[in-house]
Amino acid sequence: LIEEIADAEIAGFAEGREFAIGPAMQRITLRAILRAVFGATGRELAELERLLPPWTTLASRMATLPRLQRDLGPLSPWGRMLRLRARVDAVLDDLIATAKADPELGERPDVLALLVQATHVDGAPMTDEEIRDQLVTMLAAGHETTAHQLSWAVERLSRHPGALARLVEEVDAGGRAYRDATIREVQRTRPVIFFAGRHTMQPYELGGHVLPEGVLIASAASMTHFDPRLFDEPDRF
Repeated sequence: LIEEIADAEIAGFAEGREFAIGPAMQRITLRAILRAVFGATGRELAELERLLPPWTTLASRMATLPRLQRDLGPLSPWGRMLRLRARVDAVLDDLIATAKADPELGERPDVLALLVQATHVDGAPMTDEEIRDQLVTMLAAGHETTAHQLSWAVERLSRHPGALARLVEEVDAGGRAYRDATIREVQRTRPVIFFAGRHTMQPYELGGHVLPEGVLIASAASMTHFDPRLFDEPDRF
């Protein structure tokens, strides 16, 4: 499925001139998730492809601004985000209802079909709201991050033609070791998530200092990627 989606996108690439790769990669990852995870096709696929990019962009920005997370109407950032989410939820409700009514649900390969059939420890099925939240979590975690990492891979390989040539040779020979190493090296040198943020919910002691409630703590774990104690020539791809 991913190969089919990627081939369709690559077929439309411009030849002989530079173009922005990011939007193309986002189309690939979004469609792959919508089809493989959401099981979306037809009208629902087109509607989600239209709604989700602006919603995920707005939601990711608002996640770091808790003081602005108030609905002050459809023109406020949080209000726009909530209304976009409501429209996304309406489409997801249709997909969930269709899945539940599908007599061949057990034969479907998408993740939505698995979630509809899943039960809690007590045997109770997941609610529609729980299923929606799981689907949206997978989308938010896997859509833009994967697209950005793929875009950086193109950037790195375009600047290192020797590595690209070696990858092509390995693919032709049926290997994968150098490809796997390249994927990890792209993630090391161009991490798309540079830090993890947490807000203090109560006074918190850190390094001998007491931080009050509501402080954002950012742990830049990716700095270890460039630590010469861990990597020889850490700035070299």
